[in-house]
Amino acid sequence: AERSVEELRRVIFAALPSPDIDLAAALDLLALRFGQHTGAATSMTLLGRVRAIRPVHRDLLIRLAQEALLNIQQHAHAASAAITLHYDSTSVALLIQDDGIGLIDGTYERPGLHALRAMHYRLAECGGRLDVFETEGGGVTVRATMPLE
Repeated sequence: AERSVEELRRVIFAALPSPDIDLAAALDLLALRFGQHTGAATSMTLLGRVRAIRPVHRDLLIRLAQEALLNIQQHAHAASAAITLHYDSTSVALLIQDDGIGLIDGTYERPGLHALRAMHYRLAECGGRLDVFETEGGGVTVRATMPLE
């Protein structure tokens, strides 16, 4: 299992998307790589009209998606994962959902999820917000919201 997690880490982080690729395309690539490596049914959905986003915010959301997918592989025992990118007029929201076992103790403040805690603080520094919660019917949703400006 440890080898599998390290292999997935290498696959997902090996080639960070070029700065020229937009956020939706980068997330689509991550979903494809994750599904190929894990066998989980993985999708990426884009909602709303794509809007300009600061490069630092783009990179932060990509990093969050990478960490969330690694956590799904390592902890969730999920059969599927879904990435949704939703733009509206003032913000962009990134949701990563799985159908796994949920949060063991109802929180992501437990050992092994250090990266999500770090992302919480990094998003807050950029005016964003991170929410991690159990999804009705099982699994976990990681939701990041960032202002466009």
